[in-house]
Amino acid sequence: MQIGMYRTDASGRCVWVNSRLCELFGLEREEILELGWTKRIHPDDVARVQQSRAHAIGPLRMFQIDYRIEVPGAGTRSVSAFSTALITSGGFAGRIGIVRDVTDERDA
Repeated sequence: MQIGMYRTDASGRCVWVNSRLCELFGLEREEILELGWTKRIHPDDVARVQQSRAHAIGPLRMFQIDYRIEVPGAGTRSVSAFSTALITSGGFAGRIGIVRDVTDERDA
C-alpha cells in the first residue's frame, strides 16, 4: 500500500511532500509542490476536488476526500486523502495530510 504525506501552507499550497507521494502521483518533488499535484486529478473529478479544497483552506479540523488521478504509465488510480489542520500559536498555519492509493480496494 502506498501512502503519501504532505503539508500545505495556510493558503492551501503544498510546501512539503514525502517520496511516496511523488511516486504515487508520478511527479518529481519540484513538480508536485504548490498546486502542481492538481494536474494529475482525473478531469471528471477536478471541479469537485477544487470545490471541496476551498472548504479545507482554513481551520476545519479534519478533511477527507476520495478522487481519481491519472498517472502516465500507471493509468487511472483511486486515492483517498485525509488531512488535519495545523494550528500554531499564530492560528491556522496549514494542513498535514496523507494520500492513500485505494485502487485495489475499490476494484475488489
